[in-house]
Amino acid sequence: MTEPNAKPSLAEMLAWRGSSGIVDFVGHRISELGAEHAVVELDIGAQFMNRGGSVHGGIYCLLMDTAGGYAGVYSEDPDNLHSFITVSLSTNFIGSPDGDRLIVTGRLRGGGRSTFFSDIEVQDETGKLLATGSGAFRRIPTKRAD
Repeated sequence: MTEPNAKPSLAEMLAWRGSSGIVDFVGHRISELGAEHAVVELDIGAQFMNRGGSVHGGIYCLLMDTAGGYAGVYSEDPDNLHSFITVSLSTNFIGSPDGDRLIVTGRLRGGGRSTFFSDIEVQDETGKLLATGSGAFRRIPTKRAD
C-alpha cells in the first residue's frame, strides 16, 4: 500500500487497471509507465514467428498499440483512471531483431482531453531499431479493477 503523498509503484498502478485476455495470452508486460511515456516488453518465442522465421508484424503492432496507448493514460490516482481505444495506428517495419526481447517505447506527442497522439519505437535489447510508428488514441474513463 502506498503511503499518503507517495508515488504509487508500477505494480500498484497496473493492479488498479487489472489484466486483459490478450495480455494473459501473449505475455507482454509494461516495464515502465510514466507521465507521457510507456515501455512494453516481450520475450521473443517461436510462437511469435512467421513462416519466414521473423517476428510476425502483428506482434509488433500489438506491442506498439499497447505502448502508444498507455503513454497517454498515465495516472497516479486510482480514482481517476482511463483506458484507451485505438483510432489509428501507422507502422513502419525496419528490421528483424538480433536479440531475444522486444522493447517498445511509446511517447505522448500531443492531443486534448479525449484524443491523443503517440510516437512509438520498437527495438531489441541490443538497441537495434526494428519498427517505428504513430498512433491516435481516445481516452475512455474506467473504474478501478482491484
